Amino acid sequence: MSQNMPSYPATRPLPHAGARGEGTARRVLHHLPEALVSVLAGGLLLAAYRQPWWSFRLYAPQYPNGLGVDILLSGSRGDVHELDTLNHYIGMASLTAAAPIERQASLAVVAITAIAVTALLLVPRRGPNMLAAAAAAALPLGFIVDFFYWLYRFGHHLNPHAPLKLPPFTPTLFGNGVIGQFMTFARPELGFWLATGATCLALLLVGLRGRNVTRR
Repeated sequence: MSQNMPSYPATRPLPHAGARGEGTARRVLHHLPEALVSVLAGGLLLAAYRQPWWSFRLYAPQYPNGLGVDILLSGSRGDVHELDTLNHYIGMASLTAAAPIERQASLAVVAITAIAVTALLLVPRRGPNMLAAAAAAALPLGFIVDFFYWLYRFGHHLNPHAPLKLPPFTPTLFGNGVIGQFMTFARPELGFWLATGATCLALLLVGLRGRNVTRR
């Protein structure tokens, strides 16, 4: 009688719920560093907004301690009034007249860029990640281009009726320079380096994910 009984295939054991949970946890932990880097990149861009991006120092015998101006995305601070007074004698425009559109739009541009960079980096694909790196790099690079434009414009659009006559010039963007009897020194500041750091983080993530794809 047992010879005529039908045989059934052996049933496979169902995966344990704990094993599935452990697998999910491993995947989350595997991608957690990438997510943290993505958020950090956007956070650096936001933090950069309130910091100075560039600085100028001017030295002359009548100013033994020098004059200093910090350039932020939203404007300038420091010895702005004193510098504007000196600029008046050579026919240069006031610092408050520089980049009016850029200053008004800077907060919105930085916020949108930071959100876009974070969102694109959270997507584990090369295309969106490259776009995020390009967006992050556009801030410091765009700042340098725009800043140089305004330096050139201020130095080449001097009031011809000014008390002191200087030939057209462009203030030195980086390092030591000379304007009349003043020695100048210009350099990038914390805001610029924070934005550059965000770009580096985005490029790092692009490189790491590219290596992982190649290994597969």
